[in-house]
Order: sequence, then structure tokens, then C-alpha cells
Amino acid sequence: MSGKFEHLEIEGAKDAPTPQEIEAIESLLGAKLPQDFLDFLAVANGEYLNACIRIPPDDEELSFCSVYQTGKDDSGRYGYETFIGEIEMERQHKNTPREVLPFARDGGFP
Repeated sequence: MSGKFEHLEIEGAKDAPTPQEIEAIESLLGAKLPQDFLDFLAVANGEYLNACIRIPPDDEELSFCSVYQTGKDDSGRYGYETFIGEIEMERQHKNTPREVLPFARDGGFP
């Protein structure tokens, strides 16, 4: 791996997202995904990654261990840990706004 994400230790990443997968996610959100996030998904789609980032303005820490995948799961569905499945579950169970993209989990229970 090269480029701006070469410092990450990524395990088990799927292939880069297809244009159709990105289009389906963007259609559900009603918005385009940022290019930086698309670049990240090109190397970390559906992977295991222990990460901790700081969120401005208060430098709050956010940790996660798995990034969701853009395609279908191993059973051929958009289920748990797929972007489309997680968007639909969040909307149904938590009344999450349309523009919110769940993108990772922290290793705990959903």
C-alpha cells in the first residue's frame, strides 16, 4: 500500500468499492462521499483496523476497530457491517437522520 494511508496496519480489506456500490450509498445518504473517504475505502474497505482519531474542536477521542464494507456480506446480503445494512438499521432502530453515515464499529455490541 502506498500513499497517505501507508502508516495504517490494515487486515482483511476487501477490494476497492465499485462505482455502483458508492452510488448506492450516496443515494441512500442524499449526498456525495468526500474524496478523502473514498481514497480511504480504496485501501480499507471492510477491514480490521485499530484506530483512534481526535475530533475537533475539543480533541475528543473516537476509537474503532472495523470499517464497514461497501458490498454485500458473506451471505450475499446488505447486513451487519455493510454500509447499506448499517444505514438501514440505524434509521429503523435509532431514527438516525438521512445524512448520517455509520462507517465503523468499536468492537462492542451495536
